[in-house]
Amino acid sequence: MMKRKIQLLFITVIMTCMLTGCAGTISKILGTDATNELTSFWTRIVPSQAQNTADTQDFGNDLELPAAPQPEDRGYGFTAGQASGLVYTNSFFGFSYTAEESMSFYTEAQLRRINNMPQSAADFDAELLASMGSGRSYVLAEAGDRDSLYMFDVVITDGCAGMEEAEAAETVQNGDALIEMLREQSYDHLDNYFRTSDFSNIQIEKTTVNVLNEDRPCIRVHADLYDTQLHECTVYFVRNGYVAQLTVLNYGDDLTDHMLAKVGAAQ
Repeated sequence: MMKRKIQLLFITVIMTCMLTGCAGTISKILGTDATNELTSFWTRIVPSQAQNTADTQDFGNDLELPAAPQPEDRGYGFTAGQASGLVYTNSFFGFSYTAEESMSFYTEAQLRRINNMPQSAADFDAELLASMGSGRSYVLAEAGDRDSLYMFDVVITDGCAGMEEAEAAETVQNGDALIEMLREQSYDHLDNYFRTSDFSNIQIEKTTVNVLNEDRPCIRVHADLYDTQLHECTVYFVRNGYVAQLTVLNYGDDLTDHMLAKVGAAQ
């Protein structure tokens, strides 16, 4: 069935720090050694990221945007979502997220920077939809808290990218299998990294979590780094072959369930 592997883009708190300027806060809380290890975490957990940056530095400059999707198209109604105040809403996947009062969402300009997309006046949704055909993953939303080290993000992957029409149609009909393939890939990558790093007391599990009154597949990570605890939970949503990975992360006491309780239905 789905022969091609989906490229994994793992978003960590390091990306939040790079764009919000809170790396100094991490150094004060964790110390220099821990900060260096976290930076190493970012560079090693996504070994292809440097290549992606080099290969796609000018990506999108000459991108021809296709005609708007029609009702029969998989991407009909696609949106990266909108953040208004403390609330992010994604009508395509049917969820919203209310951030902590101390958090702030990234602007479109910052999201373009994360996604290695050119700064332009072109429609962001249309650019993303066209770009996903390359097989890359893209960040739809990102929010961080420079003081408490909260993080929230949504990453999207087109599970049908590069497929022939028949295979793509089968993939669309088997959304649960698509999620499980991506989750398995993510689990193996995370397990390999944490077991060969300076983290200790590592717990990584594939389980479910109740979000929007439904038990959804997720991956939970708990680990210690220099006496500081990391907690993360990634929840999966699927629609028409597109998979959204909603991730919440924090350092210190485990607040991931508290953060996931802020996921609501899109209004």
